[in-house]
Amino acid sequence: MNVYEFTLNELKRQLRKDENLTREQWDIFAQQQSLFSSITIQAHMSVDSWEEVKDKAFDSFYEKAITRKIRKLRKKLNESIEKYGIDSKQVRRYSDEIDILINSYYKYEKDEMLNRKFYEKGNMMGEAYNESYENLCNLTIDLRQFPTVAVWNDYAKRTNCLNNVSMSYISGLNWHKLESKVINEINNKKI
Repeated sequence: MNVYEFTLNELKRQLRKDENLTREQWDIFAQQQSLFSSITIQAHMSVDSWEEVKDKAFDSFYEKAITRKIRKLRKKLNESIEKYGIDSKQVRRYSDEIDILINSYYKYEKDEMLNRKFYEKGNMMGEAYNESYENLCNLTIDLRQFPTVAVWNDYAKRTNCLNNVSMSYISGLNWHKLESKVINEINNKKI
């Protein structure tokens, strides 16, 4: 294990003890333990702040913890299938637990994606989304109904807007929920 990996493991341990660990506290600890300083970790991760360092460290910890739990449950599931058969209550219980873990992981990942700064000014993807969203609202007004996926994608291609898949991914909403959002916004502006 190299010094950087060892430093990250220690940082994760410290964050588990105190999730409000400050840059100054880490730097004192790191100096005592001959680890990388906060600014060195920040440079390695290519992030702008100490909070982003902590978020990245926590994300990898969370992913590993979920993966470890799923592996253990999968082993128990396979043993139960061998012992009790595939239709047993025990197998069903382990299967349900695995489903819950997988769904919680993907919910966490989706929440993290929505918390990203897509909508800040100066962010190219955020600006493309905002421009496309405005065009989607205008097209809905012009058509007097929300466009179908095919109509929107054709329009998006002609006007260099994001397609429905990109808009759904960035907004975190499927096309039907995006439709509700656009229509509500249009109706609220008319009132």
